[in-house]
Amino acid sequence: MRRQVDWLARQTLTEQHLAGFSLAIARDGKPIYTQAYGYRNIAQQLPATPQTIYNIGSITKQFTATSIMLLQEDGKLNIDDPLSRYFANYPWADHVTVRELLNHTSGIPDYLNILDNKSLTLPKIVRALEKTRLKFAPGSKYEYSNSNYILLGVIVQRVSGVPYDDFLRRRIFQPLHLTATSIGTTPLDMTNGARGYTVVNGHTKAVDPRADSVAILDFPDGGVNTNVLDLAKWDTALDTGRVVKLKTLKTMFTPWTEGKHTSETLGGATNRSTGYGIGLRIRYLSGHREVMHDGEWTGFAGSNATFPDDGFVIVILSNTDGFDEDPLTNKIFTLFYR
Repeated sequence: MRRQVDWLARQTLTEQHLAGFSLAIARDGKPIYTQAYGYRNIAQQLPATPQTIYNIGSITKQFTATSIMLLQEDGKLNIDDPLSRYFANYPWADHVTVRELLNHTSGIPDYLNILDNKSLTLPKIVRALEKTRLKFAPGSKYEYSNSNYILLGVIVQRVSGVPYDDFLRRRIFQPLHLTATSIGTTPLDMTNGARGYTVVNGHTKAVDPRADSVAILDFPDGGVNTNVLDLAKWDTALDTGRVVKLKTLKTMFTPWTEGKHTSETLGGATNRSTGYGIGLRIRYLSGHREVMHDGEWTGFAGSNATFPDDGFVIVILSNTDGFDEDPLTNKIFTLFYR
């Protein structure tokens, strides 16, 4: 089995022109395969390892969503609250709920489409959203928008009374001993951090770290940096009710189903839906429930997939944007669950 996983991984590295990536597979909370391929820094010939730290982009959203659910368990908010409880200046705040931010049914436009990525700050985004108009009636359809999770991060800060970064450290990172996980910095600042790359005409090129690739790395929609070992540890803790209560977890794992919902068959073998729960995508792979999120930002891409009914986890993190992780995840899962 290990040889087959290794062959699939090396094939993926070559076919997608990746600088490098790390892989962790766990079952029932125990790592059963951890390996890395390629380089975390090509120029310095530094190999990727399971300890290599990457920016995980939108995988961060499951940490933000969990923070909101923790505050609900604390009795400090309710996800059916209107946003007017937290944002008095937003003209549409009475019509949008926290839940609609969590499942991307708010109608709020994505700030990445309305602001220059090179000059982003959190206050600038929050002010800009005050002037936006909703794209559709809240709760009427699903449309993924990073703005939702920017606002959720602000809510975490306002309700908890501590900065969003500190809340993550105190309530999630430290209790779970996620020692390689951080926010508010970049992988380049860390001993085991990876440099970001992109692929241009089949050639792997380094991303300029001074460009907009680092502009949002402390934001609640994509700011977490970690390695595959910590992420697999997080997955097991979340899926087994050690972070939030199982009742809360059921809410998080329930996809929004009243709007647009499609399914497709890939290769005649993989059936999965596009349902989005609370900070997580819920779909099915060969009849097995898959709870996952992918993430991508300039220079980085990854996928965090768990199969909670099987106690199975596949984490893939890369320092090359544009990486399509799904085929590798699906093939690995099929090896173990034919």
